[in-house]
Amino acid sequence: MTRTTNRPVHAVRAALVAMSAAALGTPALAQDCDPAEIFAPVVGYGAGDYSLSVAIGDLDGDGDNDLVTANRDSGDASVLINNGDGTFADAVAYTTGARAFWAAIGDLDGDGDNDLAVSNVASNNVSVLLNNGDGTFAAQVPYSALSAQFVAIDDLDGDGDNDLAVGKFFGSSVGVLLNNGDGTFGLESTYSVGGLGSRAIATGDVDGDGDDDLAVQVLGGGQVAVLTNNGD
Repeated sequence: MTRTTNRPVHAVRAALVAMSAAALGTPALAQDCDPAEIFAPVVGYGAGDYSLSVAIGDLDGDGDNDLVTANRDSGDASVLINNGDGTFADAVAYTTGARAFWAAIGDLDGDGDNDLAVSNVASNNVSVLLNNGDGTFAAQVPYSALSAQFVAIDDLDGDGDNDLAVGKFFGSSVGVLLNNGDGTFGLESTYSVGGLGSRAIATGDVDGDGDDDLAVQVLGGGQVAVLTNNGD
């Protein structure tokens, strides 16, 4: 007579995962873990009014990653400096344009310090805030970019300077602003992507030629637009 046991389904699944991992020579992943065992309790830090995005990067050059948020209703960016242990100092606000939406971190003036770019939907521009070298920032310099909702930082023309790519709340194009080599930027060039607007942007070499290309989420039509770089 065969005897059966009623083992819980999740226990059986965990056992099968462990057996498969052992057969492959890889460690088994934890199954059905209590989230409290993975992360400490949440700690909240104040930022600006209606924060829509957050970016992580070392802003004060001490090797610890800091935070910046873009704050729509207060029209500013909040910088929270890491205390060195994963806790953060009080936010310091820097004025941007109206309806700040997206914050990006990268070295824009080539001095080795991470700077900020923030897209501003209502003021139709991107704010560039250059780092003073200690995690504080100079006043914003706005660069015209119609209906700017998203911004990405990358070297798009291969000259060693980081440029800006801009997704738009309205319109069927994506904008590119090339760096003049000193953290200032030329006029926006636009490229059609179809749809009703260009949203989130990712940069990277998709055709293997060494130049970074653009992938753009398109509003309407259910597609992503890929723009391959001509090399310049």
